Amino acid sequence: MIFLFATACSDNQSDALELRSEETTVDTYNTTTQEVASALKETTSTTQEDTTTSSSSTSQKETTTSSLESTTTKKSTTSLQKNVIKESDQPAEDSPTPNNENRKPFNQGNVNWSLVKSDDFNGNSLDNSLWENGWYPNSNGWSRPVNDLETACYNRSQTTVSGGKVIFTMRETTQSEKSSKSCRKKNGSQTNYVSGYINSRNRFEFGPGTYVEALVNFPGEGKTLYNWSQVWTADVGQAWPQTGEFDIAEVLSGKSCVNFHFANPSTGKHNQAYSRCTEMTAGPHRVAMKWNYNGTLEFYYDGKRVKDRDGSEYLLNSTQLAGPRTKDFKHNLIIGFSMPASNKPGYKVPTNPLKMTVDYVDVYKL
Repeated sequence: MIFLFATACSDNQSDALELRSEETTVDTYNTTTQEVASALKETTSTTQEDTTTSSSSTSQKETTTSSLESTTTKKSTTSLQKNVIKESDQPAEDSPTPNNENRKPFNQGNVNWSLVKSDDFNGNSLDNSLWENGWYPNSNGWSRPVNDLETACYNRSQTTVSGGKVIFTMRETTQSEKSSKSCRKKNGSQTNYVSGYINSRNRFEFGPGTYVEALVNFPGEGKTLYNWSQVWTADVGQAWPQTGEFDIAEVLSGKSCVNFHFANPSTGKHNQAYSRCTEMTAGPHRVAMKWNYNGTLEFYYDGKRVKDRDGSEYLLNSTQLAGPRTKDFKHNLIIGFSMPASNKPGYKVPTNPLKMTVDYVDVYKL
């Protein structure tokens, strides 16, 4: 997440704000409603293409591949009409819920990767074996912002599971919540909003040789995404930025961005690879990250490689930037819906609650 979005250990706001500078490149992503509807429908067929997408406390070894049979419960196949992106403040209420038994990595060809973790968010509660609800939540379910650039705290009640998806609901805080010490930034200042956040700390982790994909329904209007939706990876609880951070889909100034935060091999100070930002319509999108064994990373939005400034396919070489330590990285997956501190494009006050939803998360071993 550009913006030091995952920077639980960073107080350097100037570095973070640089991430939103004019230097970020925008790759216009003019996916039509029909194209997305067609692509989304493909996931319910037996021959699919794939799309990939996939900072904290001491991460544990990935738990034994647990009852994938239970996480591969069939979901109802939605109609083509339900696959159409709605250009409204809220994500489409009936975004597609693919059948995990048929789903494959989107637009990745005939690969033979092993599905090691999967969540279709069936039932009516979060799977605690896969997710921590919040960001170091206290006993009452409150979590402070990940860093002081955020103006939203988190409460477990704002993350719900219903209709085959996990729902992150952002709203304004009440006066009593603003006064609560649990709903303040670490610098002691109040937060004005409360939302939802999940991460896989102490549940599962992964390193090079991993493909992460999620179907995320981004709130927004037209080609402007709202606030600070986040899908990223980091070693939650370990020294940041030494253990790195990969932002798969971080909404900044109304666009979805990818980025790499790391420690300079010579100085140990925070560095970041310049973000690549993509303009996309509000609604459901598959976001993915392919973390190759050699330390390079590829990012995909709706099955298409994120573009570099020169229009070529963007390839992030983490080892070249941060040194050989990147091959030993072990990361958790983090997903949430936050609020930026400044009024930039896409800034939307949730006078009426705003929702970001995720239909599924798949993690494959290459």
